[in-house]
Amino acid sequence: MPMEEDTITRSIRINASAERVWSCITQPENIKQWYAFGGAEVDLRVDGKISFSWDEHGKYLGVIEAVEPLHTFAFRFVPDTADIEPKLGNSTRVEFVLAPKDDGVGLSFTESGYLSLDLSPEERVQQKSMNEGAWDDSLKLLTELAEKVA
Repeated sequence: MPMEEDTITRSIRINASAERVWSCITQPENIKQWYAFGGAEVDLRVDGKISFSWDEHGKYLGVIEAVEPLHTFAFRFVPDTADIEPKLGNSTRVEFVLAPKDDGVGLSFTESGYLSLDLSPEERVQQKSMNEGAWDDSLKLLTELAEKVA
């Protein structure tokens, strides 16, 4: 499996504290401002539930896989269908890794698992392409939100 077909990766720099960036990626009131505009629910612990809502798309369900405060936050969720519990074959893994710097935070973003989705090869490519654009827009909004309050 070629890595580039399976994974979306982005690295950005945010001029804010690690605490501020962590809050933006893990707290529902902040997630609503840069990603899930219809709301989010977060049980911030490994195996905790997470969900993202959009008025026009519904509620997307996930489970948290990693919580290392101020460093790593990861979850598995169903990227293409509302109201479905995540499992292998229908979900991708999203991971945020923070690297605090003297004057901000380096943020690495990865979404992986497209090749394991129970979709046709064409549907996998389409889903990944759609998510690439959505994550690019969302990461821009995340940066703006974190820096606005910093």
